Amino acid sequence: MLVWLPSCPQRERRLRRSRKASDNAREIDREGKNMKNIVFLIRTKEELHEGLRSSLGLLIENNDVIMVVLDQEVEMSDQYRENLDWFLEMEGSIYSNNPANVELHGFQPITLEELGGKLREADHIIPF
Repeated sequence: MLVWLPSCPQRERRLRRSRKASDNAREIDREGKNMKNIVFLIRTKEELHEGLRSSLGLLIENNDVIMVVLDQEVEMSDQYRENLDWFLEMEGSIYSNNPANVELHGFQPITLEELGGKLREADHIIPF
């Protein structure tokens, strides 16, 4: 059902202010002022897919996201590869302390000491 509303100057002013506020918020996000530094720690094979999907979701929301796979080797399915490629294309960072992930799948190596530094810099840490 379509409802016609007559023009109302007050409603139009509110709508313009709302659009302007929304545009200003987008501009602030583009400048990086609202970006959060988020680290995902993934420790189990069962959580690899969900961890990547969650990392990708927050990356899309204009955050700086680091995904760290600890102790597990990634089983690279087509779906996981597609999501991982998209994550990397959007400038997310992937690290692992497992040498197989570094050699086979392009993860950056990380030691526990280096991970500690990244965790101290993080605004949010999300363990899986």
